[in-house]
Amino acid sequence: MTVQNLVAMETFPWLKACMGSLEECSRFVDWLHEEERFEYGLLKSENRKREWLLSRILLKKLLMAEGALTDPRSCRIAKNRFGRPCILLLENNGVRQWACGISHSGGAAAVALSPLSHLRLGIDVQKLDLRLFRRKDAFTGPFDWLPESIGDDVAKANFLWVFKEAAGKAMGLGLAAGFKKLSVIASSNGTGYVLYGKRVIFESVYGRVRDMLWAVGILVRGKMNKQ
Repeated sequence: MTVQNLVAMETFPWLKACMGSLEECSRFVDWLHEEERFEYGLLKSENRKREWLLSRILLKKLLMAEGALTDPRSCRIAKNRFGRPCILLLENNGVRQWACGISHSGGAAAVALSPLSHLRLGIDVQKLDLRLFRRKDAFTGPFDWLPESIGDDVAKANFLWVFKEAAGKAMGLGLAAGFKKLSVIASSNGTGYVLYGKRVIFESVYGRVRDMLWAVGILVRGKMNKQ
């Protein structure tokens, strides 16, 4: 399994993110908690099973790299009461929860996690796609701004999509957030902001690995009505 770390420690020391590809991840089925094994067995599509498994393995690899997990079977990825993914670390004295985000595209998965369980975060990964450029009027707005260093118009449209998708996931609304209502302001150093109205602000980090674009959005100011 190929794993690429995405977020530098000095950017957000409490946030970790990585991306990996799907080769041979089936050999990690033994890493699943018994409840995850049951859920895995219910999946019908082979592609869906590979994506689902890869995201779980990546999260557990990050946890082990952080020293937060020794046995991958003592951890499971579940959904909290608001339907967002979270990590449950099963310990002798109870259950410890971490915040996390998951995304898939083009045979790869990207994940992000933080020990700050209250954190509202989302991640999106997108294989560079000309179709998003052709449909950009449906999700871009007049206040979006990206630096020239981000690439050509196709890359800019794709980056705007991943910024807004990540923020939409952090909001717990996804596409229902209305992407034209979100405004992206990015710098050339891999950071940026997504604004939702006048009060809600998401801080973002972003990057590119070959033809895969990614962004993480973290709610840093404001309050969402829906959790």
